Amino acid sequence: MGATDVCMPLVTGQTWFSVPKTVNLRLINQPPPGVGGKDTILYILKEFKRNTIAADCVVEFTGPGLQHLSCDARFAIANMCTEFGAVTGIFEADERTMDFIGRRRTKKHKNDAVYFKADPDAEYAGRFEVDLSKVESFVAVHPSPDNVVPVSEVAGTRLDGTFIGACTTAEEDLVIGALVLKAGLERGQRPCDRGQRLVVPGSKPIRHKLEKIGLLDIYRRAGFRVGVPGCSMCVGQGVDQAAPGEVWLSSQNRNFPNRMGPSSLANLGSAATVAASSFLMTICDPKPLLEAIDAAYLQKCLGYQPSTMSDEPRSQRQSMPYLEPYGADGAEHCESQEQPGPEKKNPATERTGQQGSAADVINGRVLVLGDFIDTDAIIPSKFLAGNTTNESLGEHCMEFFMPDFRGMVRDGLNIVVGGKGFGCGSSRDVAVNALLGAGVKCVIAKSFAFIYARNQPNIGLLGIIIEEEEFHHLATQGKAISIDLSSCQVRCGGRSFCFQLSTMEKSLIAAGGLTEAFRRFGTQVFDALCQHKKLAPSPQQKGTDIESIGY
Repeated sequence: MGATDVCMPLVTGQTWFSVPKTVNLRLINQPPPGVGGKDTILYILKEFKRNTIAADCVVEFTGPGLQHLSCDARFAIANMCTEFGAVTGIFEADERTMDFIGRRRTKKHKNDAVYFKADPDAEYAGRFEVDLSKVESFVAVHPSPDNVVPVSEVAGTRLDGTFIGACTTAEEDLVIGALVLKAGLERGQRPCDRGQRLVVPGSKPIRHKLEKIGLLDIYRRAGFRVGVPGCSMCVGQGVDQAAPGEVWLSSQNRNFPNRMGPSSLANLGSAATVAASSFLMTICDPKPLLEAIDAAYLQKCLGYQPSTMSDEPRSQRQSMPYLEPYGADGAEHCESQEQPGPEKKNPATERTGQQGSAADVINGRVLVLGDFIDTDAIIPSKFLAGNTTNESLGEHCMEFFMPDFRGMVRDGLNIVVGGKGFGCGSSRDVAVNALLGAGVKCVIAKSFAFIYARNQPNIGLLGIIIEEEEFHHLATQGKAISIDLSSCQVRCGGRSFCFQLSTMEKSLIAAGGLTEAFRRFGTQVFDALCQHKKLAPSPQQKGTDIESIGY
Protein backbone atom coordinates (compact mmCIF):
# COMPACT_ATOMS: atom_id res chain seq x y z
CA MET A 1 0.00 0.00 0.00
CA GLY A 2 1.00 3.62 -0.48
CA ALA A 3 1.79 6.05 2.33
CA THR A 4 -1.76 7.42 2.60
CA ASP A 5 -3.16 3.89 2.75
CA VAL A 6 -0.77 2.96 5.54
CA CYS A 7 -1.21 6.11 7.65
CA MET A 8 -4.99 6.52 7.57
CA PRO A 9 -5.88 3.21 9.35
CA LEU A 10 -3.45 4.16 12.13
CA VAL A 11 -5.49 7.32 12.69
CA THR A 12 -9.05 6.12 12.04
CA GLY A 13 -8.87 2.37 12.73
CA GLN A 14 -10.45 1.72 9.32
CA THR A 15 -9.63 1.46 5.64
CA TRP A 16 -11.47 0.58 2.45
CA PHE A 17 -10.64 -2.38 0.30
CA SER A 18 -11.87 -4.08 -2.84
CA VAL A 19 -11.70 -7.79 -2.06
CA PRO A 20 -9.46 -9.41 -4.70
CA LYS A 21 -9.66 -12.81 -6.31
CA THR A 22 -7.13 -15.50 -5.43
CA VAL A 23 -4.89 -17.54 -7.72
CA ASN A 24 -3.39 -20.83 -6.51
CA LEU A 25 0.16 -21.83 -7.47
CA ARG A 26 0.88 -25.41 -6.45
CA LEU A 27 4.60 -26.07 -6.06
CA ILE A 28 5.85 -29.58 -6.82
CA ASN A 29 9.23 -31.34 -6.73
CA GLN A 30 12.52 -29.94 -5.45
CA PRO A 31 14.82 -27.30 -6.92
CA PRO A 32 18.54 -28.02 -7.41
CA PRO A 33 20.91 -27.37 -4.48
CA GLY A 34 21.62 -23.67 -3.91
CA VAL A 35 18.65 -22.49 -5.95
CA GLY A 36 16.29 -20.57 -3.67
CA GLY A 37 13.59 -17.94 -3.63
CA LYS A 38 14.99 -15.39 -6.09
CA ASP A 39 15.52 -17.88 -8.89
CA THR A 40 12.12 -19.42 -8.16
CA ILE A 41 10.22 -16.16 -8.59
CA LEU A 42 12.28 -15.35 -11.70
CA TYR A 43 11.24 -18.75 -13.11
CA ILE A 44 7.60 -17.98 -12.31
CA LEU A 45 7.91 -14.60 -14.05
CA LYS A 46 9.56 -16.30 -17.02
CA GLU A 47 6.77 -18.84 -17.36
CA PHE A 48 3.71 -16.69 -16.69
CA LYS A 49 4.92 -13.10 -17.27
CA ARG A 50 3.86 -10.15 -15.16
CA ASN A 51 0.30 -8.79 -14.98
CA THR A 52 -1.22 -11.94 -16.46
CA ILE A 53 -2.65 -14.70 -14.26
CA ALA A 54 -1.80 -12.81 -11.07
CA ALA A 55 -3.00 -9.32 -12.06
CA ASP A 56 -4.90 -7.74 -9.13
CA CYS A 57 -5.09 -11.11 -7.38
CA VAL A 58 -3.73 -12.65 -4.21
CA VAL A 59 -1.29 -15.45 -5.09
CA GLU A 60 -1.53 -18.38 -2.70
CA PHE A 61 1.37 -20.86 -2.72
CA THR A 62 0.66 -24.45 -1.65
CA GLY A 63 1.82 -27.96 -2.50
CA PRO A 64 4.51 -30.48 -1.57
CA GLY A 65 7.29 -28.30 -3.00
CA LEU A 66 6.86 -25.84 -0.13
CA GLN A 67 8.90 -28.05 2.18
CA HIS A 68 12.01 -27.32 0.10
CA LEU A 69 11.75 -23.53 0.49
CA SER A 70 12.86 -21.82 3.69
CA CYS A 71 10.96 -18.84 5.07
CA ASP A 72 13.68 -16.55 3.70
CA ALA A 73 13.11 -18.04 0.24
CA ARG A 74 9.38 -17.50 0.67
CA PHE A 75 9.97 -13.88 1.69
CA ALA A 76 11.82 -13.24 -1.57
CA ILE A 77 9.07 -14.88 -3.63
CA ALA A 78 6.22 -13.12 -1.83
CA ASN A 79 8.02 -9.77 -2.11
CA MET A 80 8.43 -10.04 -5.88
CA CYS A 81 4.79 -10.98 -6.36
CA THR A 82 4.45 -7.23 -6.88
CA GLU A 83 6.47 -7.67 -10.09
CA PHE A 84 4.13 -10.56 -10.91
CA GLY A 85 1.25 -8.05 -10.79
CA ALA A 86 -0.31 -9.49 -7.62
CA VAL A 87 -1.83 -7.76 -4.61
CA THR A 88 0.29 -9.96 -2.39
CA GLY A 89 1.76 -13.44 -2.08
CA ILE A 90 0.80 -15.84 0.73
CA PHE A 91 2.38 -19.18 1.67
CA GLU A 92 0.40 -21.87 3.43
CA ALA A 93 1.85 -22.44 6.88
CA ASP A 94 3.79 -25.67 7.47
CA GLU A 95 6.50 -27.08 9.74
CA ARG A 96 9.05 -24.59 8.36
CA THR A 97 6.71 -21.77 9.38
CA MET A 98 6.38 -23.21 12.88
CA ASP A 99 10.15 -23.56 13.15
CA PHE A 100 10.69 -19.97 12.02
CA ILE A 101 8.17 -18.60 14.53
CA GLY A 102 9.65 -20.80 17.26
CA ARG A 103 13.18 -19.51 16.68
CA ARG A 104 11.98 -15.90 16.94
CA ARG A 105 9.92 -16.22 20.10
CA THR A 106 10.85 -13.89 22.93
CA LYS A 107 9.15 -12.77 26.11
CA LYS A 108 7.80 -9.79 24.20
CA HIS A 109 5.94 -11.91 21.67
CA LYS A 110 3.14 -14.43 21.69
CA ASN A 111 4.06 -18.07 22.20
CA ASP A 112 0.76 -19.49 20.96
CA ALA A 113 0.79 -18.91 17.20
CA VAL A 114 -2.37 -19.74 15.24
CA TYR A 115 -2.30 -20.58 11.53
CA PHE A 116 -4.74 -20.38 8.65
CA LYS A 117 -5.16 -22.49 5.55
CA ALA A 118 -7.68 -22.45 2.73
CA ASP A 119 -10.89 -24.49 2.85
CA PRO A 120 -10.58 -27.84 1.01
CA ASP A 121 -13.24 -26.62 -1.46
CA ALA A 122 -11.86 -23.08 -1.83
CA GLU A 123 -12.65 -21.41 -5.15
CA TYR A 124 -9.80 -19.80 -7.10
CA ALA A 125 -9.65 -17.54 -10.12
CA GLY A 126 -7.12 -20.01 -11.48
CA ARG A 127 -5.00 -22.98 -10.45
CA PHE A 128 -1.49 -23.46 -11.83
CA GLU A 129 1.40 -25.82 -11.17
CA VAL A 130 5.05 -24.81 -10.79
CA ASP A 131 7.69 -27.54 -11.12
CA LEU A 132 10.58 -26.49 -8.87
CA SER A 133 12.89 -29.06 -10.46
CA LYS A 134 12.95 -26.83 -13.55
CA VAL A 135 14.26 -23.83 -11.60
CA GLU A 136 17.88 -22.92 -12.28
CA SER A 137 20.02 -19.79 -12.07
CA PHE A 138 18.28 -17.10 -14.09
CA VAL A 139 18.86 -13.47 -15.07
CA ALA A 140 16.10 -10.94 -15.73
CA VAL A 141 17.55 -8.84 -18.52
CA HIS A 142 16.98 -5.09 -18.66
CA PRO A 143 14.40 -3.54 -18.86
CA SER A 144 11.77 -5.85 -17.31
CA PRO A 145 11.58 -8.30 -14.37
CA ASP A 146 9.88 -10.89 -16.59
CA ASN A 147 12.46 -10.72 -19.37
CA VAL A 148 14.03 -13.81 -17.82
CA VAL A 149 16.57 -16.16 -19.42
CA PRO A 150 18.86 -18.90 -18.06
CA VAL A 151 22.17 -17.44 -16.92
CA SER A 152 23.92 -19.45 -19.63
CA GLU A 153 22.26 -17.34 -22.34
CA VAL A 154 23.83 -14.11 -21.07
CA ALA A 155 27.10 -15.53 -19.69
CA GLY A 156 30.05 -13.33 -20.55
CA THR A 157 28.06 -10.07 -20.52
CA ARG A 158 30.44 -7.32 -19.37
CA LEU A 159 29.43 -5.56 -16.15
CA ASP A 160 30.26 -2.20 -14.63
CA GLY A 161 28.87 -3.06 -11.22
CA THR A 162 27.43 -5.78 -9.00
CA PHE A 163 24.99 -5.15 -6.16
CA ILE A 164 23.79 -7.60 -3.49
CA GLY A 165 21.02 -6.17 -1.33
CA ALA A 166 17.55 -4.59 -1.18
CA CYS A 167 14.36 -6.06 0.28
CA THR A 168 14.29 -9.18 -1.93
CA THR A 169 17.73 -10.26 -0.69
CA ALA A 170 17.05 -12.03 2.60
CA GLU A 171 19.59 -13.14 5.21
CA GLU A 172 19.88 -16.59 3.62
CA ASP A 173 20.76 -15.00 0.26
CA LEU A 174 23.44 -12.82 1.84
CA VAL A 175 24.96 -15.84 3.56
CA ILE A 176 24.96 -17.93 0.37
CA GLY A 177 26.43 -15.01 -1.56
CA ALA A 178 29.29 -14.77 0.94
CA LEU A 179 29.96 -18.51 0.78
CA VAL A 180 30.02 -18.39 -3.03
CA LEU A 181 32.70 -15.70 -2.74
CA LYS A 182 34.54 -17.80 -0.16
CA ALA A 183 34.53 -20.80 -2.51
CA GLY A 184 35.84 -18.63 -5.32
CA LEU A 185 38.62 -17.13 -3.20
CA GLU A 186 39.67 -20.59 -2.04
CA ARG A 187 39.92 -21.64 -5.70
CA GLY A 188 42.29 -18.77 -6.38
CA GLN A 189 39.82 -16.36 -7.96
CA ARG A 190 40.47 -12.68 -7.25
CA PRO A 191 38.35 -9.60 -8.00
CA CYS A 192 39.48 -7.84 -11.18
CA ASP A 193 40.54 -4.21 -11.04
CA ARG A 194 37.53 -2.69 -12.77
CA GLY A 195 33.92 -2.18 -11.72
CA GLN A 196 32.08 -1.53 -8.47
CA ARG A 197 30.98 -4.11 -5.93
CA LEU A 198 28.46 -3.25 -3.21
CA VAL A 199 26.64 -5.32 -0.59
CA VAL A 200 23.92 -3.81 1.61
CA PRO A 201 22.24 -5.98 4.27
CA GLY A 202 18.56 -5.28 4.68
CA SER A 203 18.65 -4.53 8.41
CA LYS A 204 21.00 -3.80 11.29
CA PRO A 205 20.45 -7.22 12.99
CA ILE A 206 21.37 -9.02 9.75
CA ARG A 207 24.43 -6.82 9.29
CA HIS A 208 25.55 -7.47 12.87
CA LYS A 209 25.10 -11.24 12.44
CA LEU A 210 27.10 -11.29 9.20
CA GLU A 211 29.85 -9.28 10.86
CA LYS A 212 29.89 -11.55 13.90
CA ILE A 213 30.29 -14.78 11.93
CA GLY A 214 32.92 -13.28 9.62
CA LEU A 215 30.93 -13.16 6.38
CA LEU A 216 31.22 -9.42 5.87
CA ASP A 217 34.97 -9.88 5.96
CA ILE A 218 34.63 -12.33 3.08
CA TYR A 219 32.69 -9.71 1.11
CA ARG A 220 35.44 -7.17 1.78
CA ARG A 221 38.18 -9.63 0.70
CA ALA A 222 36.24 -10.14 -2.54
CA GLY A 223 36.29 -6.38 -3.22
CA PHE A 224 32.82 -5.47 -1.96
CA ARG A 225 32.06 -2.22 -0.16
CA VAL A 226 29.65 -2.86 2.73
CA GLY A 227 26.88 -0.26 2.80
CA VAL A 228 24.52 1.00 5.49
CA PRO A 229 21.30 -1.10 5.67
CA GLY A 230 18.62 0.26 3.36
CA CYS A 231 17.38 0.27 -0.24
CA SER A 232 20.66 1.61 -1.68
CA MET A 233 21.11 0.96 -5.42
CA CYS A 234 17.60 -0.44 -5.81
CA VAL A 235 15.97 2.96 -5.56
CA GLY A 236 18.72 4.81 -7.46
CA GLN A 237 18.69 7.76 -5.10
CA GLY A 238 21.44 9.57 -3.20
CA VAL A 239 25.06 8.44 -3.39
CA ASP A 240 24.39 4.84 -4.46
CA GLN A 241 23.57 5.25 -8.16
CA ALA A 242 24.74 3.69 -11.38
CA ALA A 243 26.21 6.13 -13.91
CA PRO A 244 24.62 6.67 -17.34
CA GLY A 245 25.31 3.76 -19.65
CA GLU A 246 26.61 1.46 -16.90
CA VAL A 247 25.50 -2.18 -16.90
CA TRP A 248 24.83 -3.75 -13.48
CA LEU A 249 23.83 -7.15 -12.15
CA SER A 250 21.77 -6.83 -8.99
CA SER A 251 19.80 -9.02 -6.57
CA GLN A 252 17.14 -6.29 -6.18
CA ASN A 253 13.55 -6.66 -7.36
CA ARG A 254 13.13 -4.27 -10.33
CA ASN A 255 15.15 -3.41 -13.40
CA PHE A 256 13.00 -0.81 -15.13
CA PRO A 257 14.75 1.92 -17.15
CA ASN A 258 16.59 4.42 -14.92
CA ARG A 259 15.80 2.38 -11.79
CA MET A 260 19.43 2.26 -10.57
CA GLY A 261 20.27 5.67 -11.99
CA PRO A 262 19.48 7.77 -15.09
CA SER A 263 20.26 5.90 -18.34
CA SER A 264 21.74 2.91 -16.48
CA LEU A 265 20.99 -0.72 -17.39
CA ALA A 266 20.00 -3.12 -14.61
CA ASN A 267 19.84 -6.91 -14.77
CA LEU A 268 18.48 -9.10 -11.96
CA GLY A 269 19.79 -12.33 -10.50
CA SER A 270 20.16 -14.19 -7.21
CA ALA A 271 22.81 -13.17 -4.68
CA ALA A 272 24.75 -16.30 -5.67
CA THR A 273 24.74 -15.32 -9.35
CA VAL A 274 25.78 -11.75 -8.55
CA ALA A 275 28.58 -12.96 -6.25
CA ALA A 276 29.96 -15.41 -8.82
CA SER A 277 29.84 -12.73 -11.52
CA SER A 278 31.69 -10.17 -9.40
CA PHE A 279 35.16 -11.71 -9.77
CA LEU A 280 35.63 -11.00 -13.48
CA MET A 281 32.77 -8.47 -13.77
CA THR A 282 31.03 -10.64 -16.34
CA ILE A 283 27.82 -12.60 -15.86
CA CYS A 284 28.56 -16.25 -15.09
CA ASP A 285 26.83 -19.37 -13.80
CA PRO A 286 27.27 -19.77 -10.01
CA LYS A 287 26.68 -23.54 -10.10
CA PRO A 288 30.36 -24.64 -9.74
CA LEU A 289 30.83 -22.40 -6.70
CA LEU A 290 27.47 -23.38 -5.20
CA GLU A 291 28.48 -27.02 -5.41
CA ALA A 292 31.67 -26.21 -3.49
CA ILE A 293 29.79 -24.83 -0.47
CA ASP A 294 29.99 -26.97 2.67
CA ALA A 295 26.29 -27.67 3.45
CA ALA A 296 27.01 -28.24 7.16
CA TYR A 297 28.83 -24.90 7.44
CA LEU A 298 25.99 -23.13 5.63
CA GLN A 299 23.47 -24.61 8.05
CA LYS A 300 25.65 -23.51 10.97
CA CYS A 301 25.76 -19.94 9.65
CA LEU A 302 22.01 -19.82 9.18
CA GLY A 303 20.96 -21.69 12.31
CA TYR A 304 18.55 -23.85 10.32
CA GLN A 305 18.47 -26.16 7.31
CA PRO A 306 18.43 -23.91 4.23
CA SER A 307 16.17 -24.22 1.24
CA THR A 308 17.75 -26.88 -0.96
CA MET A 309 21.37 -27.55 0.02
CA SER A 310 20.48 -31.01 1.34
CA ASP A 311 18.80 -33.85 -0.54
CA GLU A 312 17.38 -35.30 2.66
CA PRO A 313 13.57 -35.41 2.54
CA ARG A 314 11.74 -33.32 5.09
CA SER A 315 9.85 -35.09 7.86
CA GLN A 316 6.15 -35.62 7.64
CA ARG A 317 4.11 -32.53 8.32
CA GLN A 318 3.62 -31.87 12.00
CA SER A 319 0.20 -31.39 13.48
CA MET A 320 -0.45 -27.73 12.76
CA PRO A 321 -2.66 -25.63 15.07
CA TYR A 322 -4.84 -24.39 12.22
CA LEU A 323 -7.68 -22.06 13.05
CA GLU A 324 -11.00 -23.21 11.63
CA PRO A 325 -11.60 -21.56 8.23
CA TYR A 326 -14.21 -18.87 7.91
CA GLY A 327 -17.73 -20.17 7.46
CA ALA A 328 -21.16 -18.71 7.89
CA ASP A 329 -20.41 -17.91 11.52
CA GLY A 330 -16.97 -16.41 10.93
CA ALA A 331 -17.79 -14.31 7.88
CA GLU A 332 -19.69 -11.72 9.90
CA HIS A 333 -16.47 -10.71 11.66
CA CYS A 334 -15.01 -9.54 8.33
CA GLU A 335 -17.83 -7.17 7.51
CA SER A 336 -18.14 -3.53 8.44
CA GLN A 337 -20.82 -2.93 11.03
CA GLU A 338 -22.99 0.18 10.60
CA GLN A 339 -22.96 2.18 13.82
CA PRO A 340 -25.77 4.57 14.83
CA GLY A 341 -24.80 8.21 14.89
CA PRO A 342 -25.51 11.64 13.46
CA GLU A 343 -26.59 12.00 9.85
CA LYS A 344 -23.53 11.82 7.62
CA LYS A 345 -22.72 13.87 4.55
CA ASN A 346 -21.73 12.23 1.33
CA PRO A 347 -18.80 14.00 -0.37
CA ALA A 348 -19.98 12.64 -3.71
CA THR A 349 -23.00 14.96 -3.53
CA GLU A 350 -21.76 17.61 -1.11
CA ARG A 351 -19.61 19.45 -3.65
CA THR A 352 -22.38 20.09 -6.20
CA GLY A 353 -25.49 19.48 -4.16
CA GLN A 354 -26.73 16.84 -6.60
CA GLN A 355 -25.35 13.98 -8.60
CA GLY A 356 -25.11 14.19 -12.36
CA SER A 357 -24.33 17.93 -12.56
CA ALA A 358 -21.90 19.57 -14.96
CA ALA A 359 -19.16 19.16 -12.37
CA ASP A 360 -19.28 15.42 -13.03
CA VAL A 361 -18.18 15.86 -16.65
CA ILE A 362 -14.48 16.05 -17.54
CA ASN A 363 -13.49 17.23 -21.01
CA GLY A 364 -10.03 17.08 -22.51
CA ARG A 365 -7.83 15.60 -25.22
CA VAL A 366 -5.99 12.27 -25.36
CA LEU A 367 -2.30 11.76 -24.60
CA VAL A 368 -1.41 8.18 -25.57
CA LEU A 369 1.10 6.08 -23.62
CA GLY A 370 1.95 2.39 -23.94
CA ASP A 371 1.88 -0.72 -21.74
CA PHE A 372 3.55 -1.02 -18.32
CA ILE A 373 4.26 2.64 -17.61
CA ASP A 374 6.03 2.24 -14.26
CA THR A 375 6.19 4.66 -11.37
CA ASP A 376 9.93 5.16 -11.88
CA ALA A 377 9.08 6.53 -15.32
CA ILE A 378 6.28 8.73 -13.95
CA ILE A 379 8.45 10.31 -11.24
CA PRO A 380 12.11 9.25 -11.13
CA SER A 381 13.54 8.67 -7.66
CA LYS A 382 16.11 11.41 -8.29
CA PHE A 383 13.36 14.02 -7.84
CA LEU A 384 11.62 12.62 -4.74
CA ALA A 385 13.77 14.37 -2.13
CA GLY A 386 12.76 17.98 -1.50
CA ASN A 387 9.70 17.96 -3.76
CA THR A 388 6.70 17.82 -1.46
CA THR A 389 3.93 19.52 -3.44
CA ASN A 390 1.99 18.34 -6.47
CA GLU A 391 3.33 21.26 -8.45
CA SER A 392 7.01 20.61 -7.65
CA LEU A 393 6.61 16.90 -8.40
CA GLY A 394 4.71 17.70 -11.59
CA GLU A 395 7.67 19.72 -12.86
CA HIS A 396 9.61 16.44 -13.17
CA CYS A 397 6.78 14.13 -14.27
CA MET A 398 8.01 11.73 -17.00
CA GLU A 399 11.29 13.71 -17.17
CA PHE A 400 13.43 10.80 -18.38
CA PHE A 401 10.75 8.67 -20.02
CA MET A 402 9.00 11.42 -22.05
CA PRO A 403 10.57 14.88 -21.70
CA ASP A 404 7.77 16.50 -23.78
CA PHE A 405 5.04 15.07 -21.54
CA ARG A 406 4.55 18.15 -19.36
CA GLY A 407 4.35 20.51 -22.31
CA MET A 408 1.83 18.27 -24.05
CA VAL A 409 -0.38 18.26 -20.95
CA ARG A 410 -0.16 22.05 -20.72
CA ASP A 411 -1.24 22.23 -24.37
CA GLY A 412 -4.47 20.43 -23.46
CA LEU A 413 -3.61 16.74 -23.86
CA ASN A 414 -4.67 16.18 -20.26
CA ILE A 415 -6.42 12.77 -20.45
CA VAL A 416 -3.76 10.04 -20.37
CA VAL A 417 -4.69 6.81 -22.18
CA GLY A 418 -2.36 3.93 -21.34
CA GLY A 419 -2.26 0.20 -21.96
CA LYS A 420 -1.74 -2.73 -19.61
CA GLY A 421 -0.30 -2.50 -16.09
CA PHE A 422 -0.20 1.29 -15.81
CA GLY A 423 1.60 2.31 -12.60
CA CYS A 424 3.54 -0.92 -12.11
CA GLY A 425 6.74 -0.98 -10.08
CA SER A 426 7.43 0.94 -6.89
CA SER A 427 4.58 1.74 -4.50
CA ARG A 428 5.52 5.44 -4.44
CA ASP A 429 2.16 7.20 -4.24
CA VAL A 430 3.82 10.47 -5.30
CA ALA A 431 3.54 9.17 -8.87
CA VAL A 432 -0.12 10.18 -8.65
CA ASN A 433 0.83 13.55 -7.13
CA ALA A 434 3.22 14.12 -10.03
CA LEU A 435 0.51 13.45 -12.62
CA LEU A 436 -1.86 15.80 -10.82
CA GLY A 437 0.85 18.42 -10.55
CA ALA A 438 1.54 18.16 -14.27
CA GLY A 439 -2.15 18.88 -14.97
CA VAL A 440 -3.46 15.40 -15.81
CA LYS A 441 -7.23 15.20 -15.22
CA CYS A 442 -7.75 11.47 -15.69
CA VAL A 443 -5.85 8.27 -16.54
CA ILE A 444 -7.61 5.62 -18.64
CA ALA A 445 -5.89 2.25 -19.06
CA LYS A 446 -6.57 -1.37 -19.96
CA SER A 447 -5.42 -2.27 -16.43
CA PHE A 448 -3.66 -0.69 -13.46
CA ALA A 449 -1.08 -2.09 -11.07
CA PHE A 450 -2.86 -2.77 -7.79
CA ILE A 451 -1.08 -0.33 -5.48
CA TYR A 452 -1.15 2.46 -8.03
CA ALA A 453 -4.88 1.84 -8.64
CA ARG A 454 -5.56 2.44 -4.94
CA ASN A 455 -3.30 5.47 -4.80
CA GLN A 456 -5.28 7.25 -7.54
CA PRO A 457 -8.60 7.77 -5.70
CA ASN A 458 -6.85 8.11 -2.35
CA ILE A 459 -4.92 11.10 -3.70
CA GLY A 460 -7.77 12.43 -5.84
CA LEU A 461 -6.94 11.44 -9.43
CA LEU A 462 -9.61 9.76 -11.52
CA GLY A 463 -8.54 6.39 -12.90
CA ILE A 464 -10.70 4.39 -15.31
CA ILE A 465 -10.31 0.90 -16.78
CA ILE A 466 -11.52 0.37 -20.35
CA GLU A 467 -10.35 -2.87 -21.93
CA GLU A 468 -12.25 -2.61 -25.23
CA GLU A 469 -9.88 -2.46 -28.19
CA GLU A 470 -12.27 -0.23 -30.12
CA PHE A 471 -11.83 2.53 -27.55
CA HIS A 472 -8.05 2.33 -27.72
CA HIS A 473 -8.28 2.37 -31.52
CA LEU A 474 -10.40 5.54 -31.45
CA ALA A 475 -8.50 7.29 -28.62
CA THR A 476 -5.65 8.56 -30.78
CA GLN A 477 -3.22 11.33 -29.87
CA GLY A 478 -4.99 14.68 -29.44
CA LYS A 479 -8.50 13.26 -29.87
CA ALA A 480 -11.28 15.06 -27.99
CA ILE A 481 -12.69 13.01 -25.11
CA SER A 482 -15.43 13.47 -22.52
CA ILE A 483 -15.92 11.59 -19.24
CA ASP A 484 -19.32 11.58 -17.48
CA LEU A 485 -18.97 10.39 -13.88
CA SER A 486 -22.72 10.35 -13.22
CA SER A 487 -23.43 7.84 -15.99
CA CYS A 488 -19.99 6.14 -15.89
CA GLN A 489 -19.44 6.69 -19.60
CA VAL A 490 -16.54 7.88 -21.74
CA ARG A 491 -17.31 9.44 -25.11
CA CYS A 492 -14.60 9.45 -27.78
CA GLY A 493 -14.69 9.34 -31.60
CA GLY A 494 -18.49 9.39 -31.68
CA ARG A 495 -18.80 6.27 -29.47
CA SER A 496 -19.67 5.82 -25.81
CA PHE A 497 -17.91 3.32 -23.55
CA CYS A 498 -19.05 2.27 -20.07
CA PHE A 499 -16.75 1.85 -17.09
CA GLN A 500 -17.13 0.74 -13.49
CA LEU A 501 -16.48 3.11 -10.63
CA SER A 502 -17.66 2.49 -7.09
CA THR A 503 -19.38 5.22 -5.11
CA MET A 504 -16.45 5.03 -2.68
CA GLU A 505 -14.08 5.94 -5.49
CA LYS A 506 -16.44 8.66 -6.73
CA SER A 507 -16.60 10.06 -3.21
CA LEU A 508 -12.82 10.12 -2.89
CA ILE A 509 -12.41 11.86 -6.26
CA ALA A 510 -15.10 14.42 -5.42
CA ALA A 511 -13.48 15.13 -2.05
CA GLY A 512 -10.06 15.65 -3.63
CA GLY A 513 -8.59 12.51 -2.10
CA LEU A 514 -8.48 10.80 1.26
CA THR A 515 -6.42 13.49 3.00
CA GLU A 516 -8.90 16.19 2.03
CA ALA A 517 -11.81 13.95 3.04
CA PHE A 518 -10.15 13.44 6.43
CA ARG A 519 -9.82 17.19 6.89
CA ARG A 520 -13.55 17.48 6.23
CA PHE A 521 -14.90 14.51 8.15
CA GLY A 522 -12.19 13.70 10.70
CA THR A 523 -11.93 10.19 12.13
CA GLN A 524 -15.42 9.38 10.81
CA VAL A 525 -14.19 9.78 7.24
CA PHE A 526 -14.90 6.20 6.18
CA ASP A 527 -18.36 6.26 7.70
CA ALA A 528 -19.06 9.34 5.57
CA LEU A 529 -17.56 7.82 2.45
CA CYS A 530 -19.55 4.60 2.94
CA GLN A 531 -22.90 6.25 2.32
CA HIS A 532 -23.03 4.14 -0.84
CA LYS A 533 -24.54 1.41 1.34
CA LYS A 534 -27.76 3.42 1.42
CA LEU A 535 -27.70 4.20 -2.32
CA ALA A 536 -28.84 1.90 -5.12
CA PRO A 537 -25.88 1.07 -7.33
CA SER A 538 -25.95 2.03 -10.97
CA PRO A 539 -25.96 -0.81 -13.54
CA GLN A 540 -22.27 -0.18 -14.12
CA GLN A 541 -21.51 -0.48 -10.39
CA LYS A 542 -23.23 -3.79 -9.73
CA GLY A 543 -20.77 -6.47 -8.71
CA THR A 544 -18.25 -3.97 -7.36
CA ASP A 545 -17.32 -5.27 -3.91
CA ILE A 546 -16.10 -2.27 -1.91
CA GLU A 547 -16.30 -2.29 1.87
CA SER A 548 -15.07 -0.38 4.85
CA ILE A 549 -13.10 -2.82 6.99
CA GLY A 550 -12.41 -2.17 10.68
CA TYR A 551 -9.03 -3.22 12.05
